[in-house]
Amino acid sequence: MTIADSLMILSVLLAPLVALQVQKHLKVWEEKKERRVQIFKMLMSTRATRIDPSHVAALNMIDLEFKDDSVTEKWREYMDSHVSSPKSPDADASIEDQKKYDQELKNWSTTHDDKFINLLYEISKSLKYKFDKVHLKKSIYYPKGLSDIEIEQQMFRRAAISFLSGNHPVKMAVIDFPSLDESEEVKDLQAKLRQYIIELIEGKKSISVSISDPKEKLR
Repeated sequence: MTIADSLMILSVLLAPLVALQVQKHLKVWEEKKERRVQIFKMLMSTRATRIDPSHVAALNMIDLEFKDDSVTEKWREYMDSHVSSPKSPDADASIEDQKKYDQELKNWSTTHDDKFINLLYEISKSLKYKFDKVHLKKSIYYPKGLSDIEIEQQMFRRAAISFLSGNHPVKMAVIDFPSLDESEEVKDLQAKLRQYIIELIEGKKSISVSISDPKEKLR
């Protein structure tokens, strides 16, 4: 048997094993890509509601599933931005402090949004999607009704927390008082009632009580 024959037999024997290993690697690669695609889809579908639990879960999976330096760098920048948000003023803060906070919050929100879009853009590039940053930022549909509900829920939650913690008292206003004017007839009736009760207590008056035999009613 020649060397060529030996190599031929060896290749025939090893071919199924090699094919099996290649198939396993392809399957692992496809599963990884599918997980990355699902993360991207979740971030895209919830980019208008970033406090959604599924959005948060997708963010926390990025550093696990994506190994691209461009993606992980933008992910770290965006995550760091969360902890750099301006601190809200106290309940008794001045109007100037509140205005300053509002402006700082507006500036931070703009920068924070840009970092999120940069993250989405890098993920889309790594997955071979053709999105530009303008499309990622502008093509968001979120009905005004849902937005109003979310804002109202946040306002109610903050007001409830402020009230329960004692930082914000409840304002009360009296809008009407019961009339103190009484007619002479009512005054006279009240005087007679008081006098009658006093005489009952002093024993000057008695209450008439009649006792009837129940058997008489049955006849």
